[in-house]
Parts: sequence; C-alpha cells; structure tokens
Amino acid sequence: MKVNVGNDAQARQMGGDIVGVTGTTTSSPTGTTASDTGKAWTSNQWAGHVIVMAGVFGVIVSNTSTVATVDRWYNPATPGGAAGSTPASGVYQILGGGAPAIFMGLTADSGAANATDTTLPSEITTAGGGLIRKICAYAHTTGVASYTLTAVFTANGTDSLPVTVAKMGIFTSLLSGQMLFETLLSAPATFNTSGDQLTVTESVTN
Repeated sequence: MKVNVGNDAQARQMGGDIVGVTGTTTSSPTGTTASDTGKAWTSNQWAGHVIVMAGVFGVIVSNTSTVATVDRWYNPATPGGAAGSTPASGVYQILGGGAPAIFMGLTADSGAANATDTTLPSEITTAGGGLIRKICAYAHTTGVASYTLTAVFTANGTDSLPVTVAKMGIFTSLLSGQMLFETLLSAPATFNTSGDQLTVTESVTN
C-alpha cells in the first residue's frame, strides 16, 4: 500500500514540488547537519529531499531556517553500507523532487497497512542484526507501469530469535526518513536460527 506520505512524495517527483537550491555552508557540517546562515527557509520545507556536497549526499529529515538535518551522509557508491565521510564546508545543492524510496524494513506486527501510518509499527531495529533495514535492488522494464524493490534479509546471532515477520515498509532512508509504502507479506515468515534467510519483493504498479 502506498501511504499518504508516499502519495505526497510521488507528487513531488512528478513536478508538484519546489525547485532545488544551492548555497555554501557557513560552518563545517557535522555528521548530521549542514548550516547556511544566509538562508531563511520555512521550517521543514526540505524534509524528504536530498542534499549533495563534496561527493556525498544526505536525506534531509528536518530543517530550520538555516540548518538542514540529515539522517547521515551516504557514499553514493555504497548507500547501503557504512556512512560516508562528513563533508568539509563548501558548496551544497538541495535537489528538487525527493529522496528515492530504496530501503526496506521488517516488522512482526501483523496489523493491516494503514494509509495514515508514517512509521512501521514495531519495526525490527536491533543494532547489528541481520533483519534491520536493507537497501533494495530496483528493477523496471521500459514502458511498463510497474517496478520491483527486492531485499534479502539473513538472521544472525544478534537478532532476537525466533521471530515471525509479517509486514514490510519502504523508506527513503537507512535510519529514519519517510515511509512511502507499507505492505503485509503474502505469508508470514519465521526466522528460527542464525543464517535463516528471506527474500522480499515489493511490486509497485503506478
């Protein structure tokens, strides 16, 4: 199910959004912020957008009039891997549209998907576990009004097992970000021991 936030994101992608902006940071970025005191942004106008600078990017989760807060800095070559380096102060660009929805999370919650949900209820977030959010493989056939997002989850010794997962969500961020889709699995899947693996594919038809 595409939740309400997903509908908003699609509208942005299709041209109903403010255009991007460029500037120069006025202090050194941190691991989660970039500041430009020359701006007068509206609160959270950039939430869900991507900021790019010095070879890395971040997904903006909120902003004040002068500070953009990101979930983390990503290395474009390995967005699902370790965080990218914190950029030095310099030129940045906030892109129009919005961040791509390419990360999948799981939950044992079996309640029906709800269009008003903004988070995945009881999402599995065990640090170091194999069932936390994963980057998805994207597939689309030219001219076809659908695409798929696929992620592979492998339980490890850090996970609290056994656990039966029943629902997934698609997010714009590896850590927080906006949830655009929420879908019950076609059948619940149980992870009993370390090494158990599950491949989940979300099919999206426009």
